[in-house]
Amino acid sequence: MPTDTRTRVLITGASGDSAQGVIRALRGADRAYFIAAVCINERNPGFLMSDVNALAPPYSEESEYIDFLIEFIRRHTIDVLIPTIDGELPLISRRSEEIVRRSGAKVIVGEHDSVQICYDKLVTSRFLDELSVAQPILLSGGFDEIRRHIQDGNRVIMKPREGGGSRGIRILGDADLLSDRWMRDDCIYQHYERYEREYSSVALKDGKDVAAIAVLERELSGGRTVWSRRVKVSRYENLIHTVAAGLDLPYMNIQFGWQGSQLQVFDINPRFSGSTAVFSLVFNGPDLLVQKAVSGRMPKFKCSDRYFESMRYLADIVVDRAPHD
Repeated sequence: MPTDTRTRVLITGASGDSAQGVIRALRGADRAYFIAAVCINERNPGFLMSDVNALAPPYSEESEYIDFLIEFIRRHTIDVLIPTIDGELPLISRRSEEIVRRSGAKVIVGEHDSVQICYDKLVTSRFLDELSVAQPILLSGGFDEIRRHIQDGNRVIMKPREGGGSRGIRILGDADLLSDRWMRDDCIYQHYERYEREYSSVALKDGKDVAAIAVLERELSGGRTVWSRRVKVSRYENLIHTVAAGLDLPYMNIQFGWQGSQLQVFDINPRFSGSTAVFSLVFNGPDLLVQKAVSGRMPKFKCSDRYFESMRYLADIVVDRAPHD
């Protein structure tokens, strides 16, 4: 009989904020976990935060990557896989049944169609339209419309059509019209809104039901949340429930802001975010979903009544090592 009875969790993308947020949440749970981490980068904080780790092939090498995960899971008797990389989520969701069948591990990932709704930003926009949820104005009339919009004194936000987070996002103004480098068929273009207040929210689902939500007011720097504070959900509950009800995802991050008297949703991520550890002060999504994956049912829990303010800075992670020549 093994002496280590901890549930064993594998987290991908260990160099990313999302993976580190999940690890911090699991380390802060009421039970101890065995944490495994994989990444394409050899040196990253997630490796120092884990019990075992390994270099992974890029997920773009689909078959090699899936085989690597399955072999790693088998070798380290992993119970639960949590993918955190934006680009790998469609792949993992599409092949999750195969991973479960070949490895025996559970996979915390949404249904493929719902993942795709969030991954493809044009599809996200259409999804929000169908729900009659306000969002930034989509400029769908081609590059001439975008050019005229900027010439009229407006700014335009340019987003890669596929993916999540802030990577590749640009704010276009008059200076950009001097060249055609902003003309990309793989991007979407929206009227740029400067929100009076921005919010990041999370929804935890148990099957079709929304089990819990939490909302943070936030400020960004370089695409990362550097300040947040918990706010009451009452003003935002209907919006979050409306969006979450239409998606078959165990956990999602919904971002929105105030534009005058209107709330606009500007992004939906079908995964844990870099703020997962902060949200875990309200309810611990990774811990709850790992327990559900292992037991087959959502454990009983209660959202904390604690209200708080949080700031995130770079921090040194120090671990003891044997002497090195």
